Amino acid sequence: MPEKILGVKVDTVTFDKALTAASTFVAEPRFHLITTVNAEFILTAQTDLVFKEILNGADLSLPDGVGVLMAQRYLSAAALVPAGLLRPLQLFWLGLKVGFLTKLPERVAGSDLFKELVKQAAANNWRVGLLGGESFKGEEVCNLTKQALLATWPLLQIAYCSREPTPEIFATPLDLLFVAFGHPKQEKWLGENKDRLSRVRVGMGVGGTFDFIIGKQHRAPRLLQQLKLEWLWRLLLQPTRFKRIFSAYPIFPLQVFLSSLRT
Repeated sequence: MPEKILGVKVDTVTFDKALTAASTFVAEPRFHLITTVNAEFILTAQTDLVFKEILNGADLSLPDGVGVLMAQRYLSAAALVPAGLLRPLQLFWLGLKVGFLTKLPERVAGSDLFKELVKQAAANNWRVGLLGGESFKGEEVCNLTKQALLATWPLLQIAYCSREPTPEIFATPLDLLFVAFGHPKQEKWLGENKDRLSRVRVGMGVGGTFDFIIGKQHRAPRLLQQLKLEWLWRLLLQPTRFKRIFSAYPIFPLQVFLSSLRT
């Protein structure tokens, strides 16, 4: 069931349910958009209304971020807090409780779903397309990703691979198309071209996932992910991400809190 956080749709799904939904989409003869919504996406959508419309029109919106999971849990509970003079204080305490004491639902990371969908593609003869990425050690990231995936799944059918979209992308039948332009460019490209992508069954923006696959970047260790500290790992590896991380912590929680005061 979808919920809205600051006007942006996010589905309340587990990883298994997301995988089942994606597999169902592959069997349906039309284009489907999967988005991986995190706090940055939601904040960007507050000023980029085209991006917001595309996110809200997605067939599946993954809760890809601890901040999103906290906001979902907080807003659900905040709706039950009665009106009155003490409501702001009660909501503030509720926010602290959700942030530090409440066990959160399962996060559905886009990079994890990417790997599982590729595995399913190799097992079911699905045709895969890779679009985007930059360069690494003098080679195109897209081609390096293709090589890495084929090394793991030799039977995988990668029918399209390009750094930039070419006319062939609109003529090639694909079950899965993964686009790594970074947000919001990748979601906008998919949303604005969905009618031209009639031969594609599922389109999904994957951000830096190609970089993870080829070792250009590294995800946080599992323990840090479980402790909700993946943001700290990213900051240590990429100090230039400070502005983006600051947007998620604490600007995003503050906006969610303020929105709850108005309801």
